[in-house]
Amino acid sequence: MIGMQLVGLGLLFWDMWQSTWGFQNRLERNKPGQGNYTEEMEVEGESYSGNYIVEVEERHFSEEEAEKLFRSAKKEIDREFLGRNKDTEHVMYDVVIRKKYQEGKVKAEWNFDDGTRINTEGKIQMEEVKKPVIIQASVQLKCQDRESVYSFPFRVIPVPKNSKEGFLLEVKKQIQKNSTDNQKLKLPTKINGQVVKWKKKKSLRGVWLMVLGLSLPVIVFYGQKVEKKRDDERRKKILQQDYPLIVDQMSLLLGVGISFSEAVSKICTRYERGRRHGEKSREGYELLTQMNWEMRDGVSEIMALEHFGRRAEIKEYRKLALLLEQYQRKGNAQVREQLENENINAFEMRKLTAKKLGEEASTKLLFPMMGMLAMVLVIIVIPALMKVKIT
Repeated sequence: MIGMQLVGLGLLFWDMWQSTWGFQNRLERNKPGQGNYTEEMEVEGESYSGNYIVEVEERHFSEEEAEKLFRSAKKEIDREFLGRNKDTEHVMYDVVIRKKYQEGKVKAEWNFDDGTRINTEGKIQMEEVKKPVIIQASVQLKCQDRESVYSFPFRVIPVPKNSKEGFLLEVKKQIQKNSTDNQKLKLPTKINGQVVKWKKKKSLRGVWLMVLGLSLPVIVFYGQKVEKKRDDERRKKILQQDYPLIVDQMSLLLGVGISFSEAVSKICTRYERGRRHGEKSREGYELLTQMNWEMRDGVSEIMALEHFGRRAEIKEYRKLALLLEQYQRKGNAQVREQLENENINAFEMRKLTAKKLGEEASTKLLFPMMGMLAMVLVIIVIPALMKVKIT
């Protein structure tokens, strides 16, 4: 907000200076080649007071400047015109012509006295060149309201038959000659005394399909590996979120004198009831449910707790399994006190987890907010800058 206020204040003073204090009834013209522009003015007179749009033309070249541009444009034409050709006496390839020279300050209009052998784009029609011929090129150069004509001759010669261009030209002629048959086109087998063999261009789609087939297992394996890693991270996050709730419920039930197996059964029964009513699956409670089914199937509570700790894969659950195992073995008040302390630690962990999730959500919202701020600045600043002409 402070930055926007400062920018707005600066623009206000700049506009006031441009429109009143620093304005001396003169509008600066653009440099030659930059084009015209319009300026909205306020005019006051006896007959009319209001807005008026003034069109400011670009600055015109002086005669010396125009002549200098013409000379430079002619040198530029001499450098580029021949293209691949060696000199103007041996022109076999297309010449290079442009519509503008000198960075667009000089416009050019080309004309050739022989339009059958060369077109206005500089492309030579080699099938029309049977023998050397001299062609006159004329280019009319325009620089604003000044003009100049530049003319020069060049000699077009047929391409040698043993060259690449001569070979392709002869192939084209032979194909055109054989194109009278409407059923099939016969390709020439002899060009300029050379034996010619034709083959259809091979398609590599089979090779690409084979490469794709070979790479597919690698892609699938890598994708499965990434997906498994993502699932493991998600599972660990859910386990950490479930841990404080499980410890709290376990500590509460054991504290009122309920046996360990009955406490586990009550927690699992409540979880399964919620699942039947559409609640989402929770990794921590699934581990607890698996341990409950093991104890129902006859596995001892100590062994079930060991299995529970190994399946959890995170240290908090292994610590909980160890505390509950000690509680089963000893059942003294010290172990119960440790369980209560673990409940307090789990509650603190729950708060830290919630704080971390909130920070992650804030970070994800940061970029959209920055984008919205940039859009607001653009909407406010650009219209103001469009009305300011900085010279």
